[in-house]
Amino acid sequence: MESGTISNAMYGGSNSEGTVSGSVYINIKGGTIGASGTSADRVFGGGQGQPTIVSGKTTIKITDEKNNVSIYGNIYGGSAFGKVGGNAAVSVKDTSSATNTISLSGDIYGGGSLADCTTSNVDIGNVTVNNVYGGGNYGAVGINNSSTTSTTMKIMGGTINGSVYGGGKISESGVYGLLQCIYCDFCSGILCAESI
Repeated sequence: MESGTISNAMYGGSNSEGTVSGSVYINIKGGTIGASGTSADRVFGGGQGQPTIVSGKTTIKITDEKNNVSIYGNIYGGSAFGKVGGNAAVSVKDTSSATNTISLSGDIYGGGSLADCTTSNVDIGNVTVNNVYGGGNYGAVGINNSSTTSTTMKIMGGTINGSVYGGGKISESGVYGLLQCIYCDFCSGILCAESI
């Protein structure tokens, strides 16, 4: 996506049911998702619906390489209710060479919303966001008996108006079975509320 407007949300996977047998790559270089003054779940690496599956990994890459980027709501590396069989990753970076800007009004989740993934990664550079979660929103990261389960976060500048959490948000989020490692690399930037 390099320009234009999506009124509701963007999904990398299927709607209601269906399987993506490979991996998903979403590359946002400009444009608007949602509307000013609203807040909802806007971008998902996976699909929408419990029967939806992405067998491989999901990757969301957001830059302002082509135009301004405005996303009015939350960003998830994983699915909405569905499953991601591999790693779920979100990268949001303001391109230093571009005159454009990235405007985010929600939270960033490495995992999904009421959805599972194997591992998750969040990589942020020079953007302002509310809260950052390595895991999901009621979404588990990890597979039973897995020795490679982890969440990884890297923050390279910018402003976090809320907090940074290595795990997920609410109740059963963050771990299903055994979460082996949480990595958090806060290299530079401003953390306005609670500590990591």
